[in-house]
Amino acid sequence: MPSSKHLSTILHLLPNYEVGGEQQVLFGLLDAMADRPFRHIVVGVFEGPQDFRPRLEAVSEKTYDINRNRAPITQPKAFWRDVRHIGRTLMGIARDEQVRLVHGRTHDNDLIAMLLGRKLGVPSVATHAGARLFPDNRMTPSLRKTVRTMALRRIVRSLDAIIAVGPDVRDNLIRTAKAPLDRIHLVRNAVARAERPEQSERVMLRRRMDLPLDRALLVVVGRLIPAKGVDTLVEAMGLLDEIPATLLVIGDGPEREELERMASGIPRERVRFLGIRDDVGDLLGAADLYLSASHSEGTSIALIEAMACALPCAVADAPGLRDIVTDGENGRIFQLRDSSDCSRVIAEALAAPNEAEGWATRAQQEVRREFSMQTFVDRHCELYRALIEEDRG
Repeated sequence: MPSSKHLSTILHLLPNYEVGGEQQVLFGLLDAMADRPFRHIVVGVFEGPQDFRPRLEAVSEKTYDINRNRAPITQPKAFWRDVRHIGRTLMGIARDEQVRLVHGRTHDNDLIAMLLGRKLGVPSVATHAGARLFPDNRMTPSLRKTVRTMALRRIVRSLDAIIAVGPDVRDNLIRTAKAPLDRIHLVRNAVARAERPEQSERVMLRRRMDLPLDRALLVVVGRLIPAKGVDTLVEAMGLLDEIPATLLVIGDGPEREELERMASGIPRERVRFLGIRDDVGDLLGAADLYLSASHSEGTSIALIEAMACALPCAVADAPGLRDIVTDGENGRIFQLRDSSDCSRVIAEALAAPNEAEGWATRAQQEVRREFSMQTFVDRHCELYRALIEEDRG
C-alpha cells in the first residue's frame, strides 16, 4: 500500500452528518476500501445534525463541515449567492487536500460536485439514490419542478459519471434528465453478510432489550418524513384486530410528533417509537417481520439489511422496493398508501410463518448474490481509477 501522499484523493460531498441512508452507505464503502489506493475526504455541506460524523472520521482521512443552508433554485439570486459561498469554501479544502476527483452524494450535491470539478479541472461524479428525482416538497409549484428539470439536464450532461443505485433510478435519469447512456453506471448498494439468529438467541435479544416475548415484532427503519409512509404502517397496526403484534419504529424526524399523535388513538402496545438506535442489527434479529411503506426508494439499505439476515419482509408497491421484492417469492407487496391492504398482508405473513421463512431464505440468497460489498467496492474503485487515469491522460 503506497504512502498517503501518493494516494489519489477523493472528495465526498454529503448533505450533512445526520444518521441517514447515504451516510451509512458511504461509511460502508470507505470502511471496505481501506486497502485500496485512495485517500478519502468527507465534507458535510449543509446545516444539519452531526451524529454520524464520528463514524465517518474513523474511516476517512479528514472530515469537514461547511454547515451552510442553500436557497431554493426558484430564488436565483440567493441560490447562486449560497452556491458561490459553498464553492469558495470547497475550493479551499480541495486545493489544500490536492483532490483528484469530486463525488457528490445525493441530488442536492450534484450541481456543486459538477461546478467544483470544472473549477479544479478534475472529474466529477454524482450518485442518485432515489427513483423520484424531486422530493415531495419540490413537486409544487410546477415552476420549481420545471426549473429543477432544466437544471438537472444540464448538470447530468456536464458530470463525468452518474451512479444510479437501482434500475428505476437509472431509467428515470434517462427519461426525465436525458442523462447520456455512456455516463450512467448501475451500482447497487451493498450490505455486509449477516445470519438470522436462532430462536433461543432471539428470545435472549428480546429479554435484553426489554421487548415483549408474547407478541410478534414488526420493524421499520428510516427517517420519519412523509415520503417514508410510516403513517400507513401506524394506521395498519390499528386494523389488526386481535392479532398480538407490536410495530417498532426506529428512526427520528419531523413527522415523529404527528405519528405519535396518530398512534395514541390505538392500543398503546401496538406501536413503539424507539428513536435513533445503534443496535439496529440486534433489533432486526429479534423481529418477526420487516416493513417498508416508502413512496419511492433507490435501493433501501434498511430493506436489504433485513433481507440479508433472513428477516421476512413486506413492502409497498413503490419504485425501488418492487425492484427488490417479488410478491410471494422473496417477500410480500401491499398497495401503496393503503393501510387496509398493508394490515391484510401483515396478518397473512404472521399466520404462515413457515411460508414467510421460505421467502426470507430466498431473499437472503438474492441479497448475497446481487448486493455484495465486494462488487460494490470494486465498481467504485474501477470507476474512480478510470476517471482519474483519463484525466491524467
